[in-house]
Amino acid sequence: MLLNLRKEMSRTLLALVAVFWLGLGGNVIAIAQGPGRDTDKPKPDFPGLDIQVQAGWDGRVEVNAPVPISFLLSNQSEQVLEGQLILTDPFTKKEINLGDVFIGPASVKRFSSVQALEGWSDCVATYTDGDEVFWTRPVPLITGKDFSEDVNFLLFVDDGGRALQLPGAETQAAEESTRPNAGQTAPAMSGGIAIDPSRYIPKRGRGRAVQPLSVKTWQIPQHPGPLTVTQGILFSESAKPDMLNEQQWDAIGRWMCLGGTVFLHDSSKEVLDRLKKAAPLAVQPPVPWEELSLHRCGGGSIREYSGKLFSADDPTTMETLLTAAGKLSRTNILWALDATSMDTWSSSNADKTRMMVIVVFAIYMLFSGVITLLLFRTNRRRVAIYISSVVLISCIAAAILGGVLRTSRGDLLWHSVTQSGSGGVTQVAEIDVQSAGGRNTGIAVHGKQADLQLLENTNRFSRGRKYDPNYGYYGYGSLYSPSNASGYSAFTAQPNLLVDSPDAFRIRVPITPWGFRQSTATAYDQNLRGLEVKLSYQPDSSAGEQMIYPTGTSVIARGSWNVEVTNHLPCDLTDCRLVLFSCRAEVAVDSSGNLGYGRPAPATTPTIRLVQGNANVQTENLPASASKSSSVQNIEFQVTPTSYGYRTNVANTPPDAAYKGSTGAWFMGRASKSPLLSIDDRESDFEPLGEAHYIIHVIYPEELPREWIEQHQKWMDLQLEGADQQLLQFKQSTDLPQN
Repeated sequence: MLLNLRKEMSRTLLALVAVFWLGLGGNVIAIAQGPGRDTDKPKPDFPGLDIQVQAGWDGRVEVNAPVPISFLLSNQSEQVLEGQLILTDPFTKKEINLGDVFIGPASVKRFSSVQALEGWSDCVATYTDGDEVFWTRPVPLITGKDFSEDVNFLLFVDDGGRALQLPGAETQAAEESTRPNAGQTAPAMSGGIAIDPSRYIPKRGRGRAVQPLSVKTWQIPQHPGPLTVTQGILFSESAKPDMLNEQQWDAIGRWMCLGGTVFLHDSSKEVLDRLKKAAPLAVQPPVPWEELSLHRCGGGSIREYSGKLFSADDPTTMETLLTAAGKLSRTNILWALDATSMDTWSSSNADKTRMMVIVVFAIYMLFSGVITLLLFRTNRRRVAIYISSVVLISCIAAAILGGVLRTSRGDLLWHSVTQSGSGGVTQVAEIDVQSAGGRNTGIAVHGKQADLQLLENTNRFSRGRKYDPNYGYYGYGSLYSPSNASGYSAFTAQPNLLVDSPDAFRIRVPITPWGFRQSTATAYDQNLRGLEVKLSYQPDSSAGEQMIYPTGTSVIARGSWNVEVTNHLPCDLTDCRLVLFSCRAEVAVDSSGNLGYGRPAPATTPTIRLVQGNANVQTENLPASASKSSSVQNIEFQVTPTSYGYRTNVANTPPDAAYKGSTGAWFMGRASKSPLLSIDDRESDFEPLGEAHYIIHVIYPEELPREWIEQHQKWMDLQLEGADQQLLQFKQSTDLPQN
């Protein structure tokens, strides 16, 4: 028996030695191979599977905005592929599952998603069924290209792989750069930024630089959020209605009402009809404007052009489109929403539940701690009974408290901006909520063609878009502005949970106990009339040729203005005012080595700056269905900042001109109630505790008095000519290079 035991022990020992030796040998072999050898090679794609993926627009990704992730999947095999598309950040290990995707044999499928990728430094897309990885690729997010606020971006939608040829862009940029600060993006004269030959650079004071971006039809998202980082979309003369699906056309229609512009060939009548159907507001009849046929729709427009884009015999068509794109405004209704905030924050429900929790725990600590110490002379049986009773009562109180916290309604505060535009009314709102102890809750809104999305940013004091009101107290609002000044904050598109209610939208709001979240809502109503604003301007004939002249830090426009406003909205308006803005040219010299706003430049380097001036014309309050008119003489445009302190409404935050060198007008006021959107109390787990609503009406260039536009353009030409002469004289007197 002992002999058998010794044999078994010997066999076991030999087996352990063999296992150890093989394991050591395997490790030695693995170490000898090292990383990057055959064991680390990525597995090949599934045979016959081809996937194209694109994040953002033509190499540009704005992670502070909702990012479109588009896939074009082609399966040329004979198998049905079923798997999930997954996005992964290899550094933070964040993972987003985009859902199941089925691809039949010999078929092609589009798949798109809108995701919040704030904080992502890199991204890897994988198509897998869990057991097998069919395909994986890196998706660049940090590309070195951004969405500059000084450039208008134009999406050129074409599946042929063509790119827009910019006629005279490089030649014009080189020609402008030979003159002192001639171009808006001239290299040595505007912060040392090199000229991008892919950008069209108009003459100074005639618009922003234009950056065309080439995209394919499968890259157009199914929500307008990602489109708001751009200002225009251009379709070629070969565009067809079936090039996009229904959701993509709807996204373009909503983006257009929010302020986007679509350029369309005048022969594409079917596409024009499709856009009219997709737009939630009524598209207005065409009017001629700057060699194009203009259809207004909400805050945006459709502009029809004639001629051919890719014709060597017709270079004027492309230049006309790029010039029109450079004059598009980046200041829209979403900017106005950023410029507003609530005066105070009310959190009564959260305070009540906090107090309840504090009281319950305080009573428990009193009876389980302090009073228990006073029972040290009592026998053990009484102490045990007392402690058991305290624990039992505390458990019951904790259970009741948990139920109260779970069912308690949180706090909701919201503010909105309504734009009275062509073809109807658009309203956008930001909804701030605070939990009162629960975790998974929901928000619901009512409004025609409503949409509601949860923002990624969870801090109600950091809005994530153009303006942070906390910095406004120090006057630093524009300096601390991130990019994406004219669009949405980052969000992941959510579906509507109230599919049976056409004019309601509900989303889930994951939130920590007593945490904050923000969401953005939109609504459109083409049957609701907004404001009707009529402006007239009569120059002062006694002032001579120079109707506009500077005086110190101001510009005075001689003449008489008349403003007539009719309120068709179902609400009263207060704090009404008309904001006019103009521009002047000046030569600035900064001997500290900066060209303003932190841009580096050599010491004592002069530059020409176009400075905006604003004039606020206070008007009377407007009750519903009322009409008021007022007149003002010799308007003074203040070129210095018009307001400091907390900017709590759009009236205290003057809008920017469409571009430096242009003129325009906005009418703004505060509404007594929300004209479109409302909070659904039955479907929301938050109680509305406060709201504020504002109205804006943009007077577009074709609606401004012709006398004022001609006078302002003449004034700008004289200003630029004088600034060039002054700059040349300064360089001659200081022996600086002439170019």
